[in-house]
Amino acid sequence: MPGNDRFESASYSNDMDLYEPSIGDRISPITDFLKQHKGIVIGIIIIAVIGYFAYDYFIGSYRTIEFSLENTEGEGLSAQVFKIYDSAGNKVFETSGDSFFSTRLKTGSYKIEARASSDYETVRPVLDVSDNASETIEFEKNISAEISGFKENFPETLVAGQSAEFDFFVENKGTETQEIEFVASKSLEELNIEIPKATVAGHGSETVHVSLKVPAEKKIENEKDGDELDGYIRIKYTNTKESVPSTAKIFPVPQVEFSSSKLIVRGDAGESILKNFSLENKSSFTVENITLKFEITSISKNSESEILNAITLTEGTQVDSLGAKRSGLEEHKNNVRFEIPLTAQKEEITANVIAESPMFPKQIIMPVVLEIREGADFGLSLSTNAKTESIDYEEATGVYEKISAYIKVKNTGNLDITNIAVGTQNPGECNSNWLKFKENSISILKAGENRDLLVEISAPLINTGETMKCKIEFIYTNPVTPSDTVNGEMNDWIQITPRA
Repeated sequence: MPGNDRFESASYSNDMDLYEPSIGDRISPITDFLKQHKGIVIGIIIIAVIGYFAYDYFIGSYRTIEFSLENTEGEGLSAQVFKIYDSAGNKVFETSGDSFFSTRLKTGSYKIEARASSDYETVRPVLDVSDNASETIEFEKNISAEISGFKENFPETLVAGQSAEFDFFVENKGTETQEIEFVASKSLEELNIEIPKATVAGHGSETVHVSLKVPAEKKIENEKDGDELDGYIRIKYTNTKESVPSTAKIFPVPQVEFSSSKLIVRGDAGESILKNFSLENKSSFTVENITLKFEITSISKNSESEILNAITLTEGTQVDSLGAKRSGLEEHKNNVRFEIPLTAQKEEITANVIAESPMFPKQIIMPVVLEIREGADFGLSLSTNAKTESIDYEEATGVYEKISAYIKVKNTGNLDITNIAVGTQNPGECNSNWLKFKENSISILKAGENRDLLVEISAPLINTGETMKCKIEFIYTNPVTPSDTVNGEMNDWIQITPRA
């Protein structure tokens, strides 16, 4: 029967090794070796450290630097002199004749002396080396000039589709005449900026006229406040530049409208008609420098220049600014006053009120109809107090008596009439022996006035005793079209009957 001690029943294989070596037992051979060869190990460590620092000093701390020489326009230049000095002033590299080259430099700070052709300034940049790198050495030409007025005169507000023009100044600081060219930043090139070159005498200055055209399709991200515009111009081959104002912005096309789709002005010749209209800015920004003008598009019976002179915009033709919508300054109120000339003929004239601004990509137009309902009223009427006259023969004098009469000339219209001439229509028969004009012309007869022209009625000695009928006619200058004349006649005849 087995024993009750459970440990006695344990069974172990004679082949099982129950001993597990400790860490100390494992490294004991290594420590014994180091104790026995301590000098050798220390030597190996020293050699490794020295080797590392030697590698780092002579090989590992050097970096490859590739150099390219260019002017400010990215054009390659050849080095006449290119030297590199370390921080102690020792020259560590030198070359010439190349535009592209490389060298290996230890990490650290260096000074470079580089010279291209005599047209360019010598440059002395500082070079900090920490890793392999490519370095561009930039040269400026020996152009001594300055830009002024570009920032001040550049428009602070531009809109899509807008054209703008302004001036700036360039001053030549040198003694010789220089032809100076200008380069615009990419952001300004996108605005189609045009800057002509300037020829400037020594110690002189010139005005440079700039024009630009913002593309109508330019996308504006911030339609409410406008996109900020960064940009500059510089003198070509130099880094002399002047930037646009920090407040410059580009806005979308302004929403400016006339209050009416069409303006109709009706009246008669001689009337004064007033019609109001307004121009409203519905944009979120101020619109400036608006000019209003009036043009005739269709006219046939009246003089275009006379009609244009008869039209005025009562509040003027210049609108300095229209404030942003809901600013209280967004509306310009005006009136068309049409002083219809007395000489105007009945006609329907078409015209336009036009709003223009450098901020508008195109004109804003309001059609206008000028309807002259009743044209000019002018005319003459003639009458006489001697429609029928009997002439007696005077025995004492041996001639027919002379009777005084008049012909009344009346202006029946509302226009002054000039250059009136009156005479007989049949002078071959009714000559001065029958009817003699004491006055036969009037230089001017005011509207509504009348005047008597004196005549003398008689008869010639030789006559058949029959009645002579005299027809009176007139001619005057057309008051509407002065190059023409108007002819007419008196309704009644003057009948002269001589008595024996």
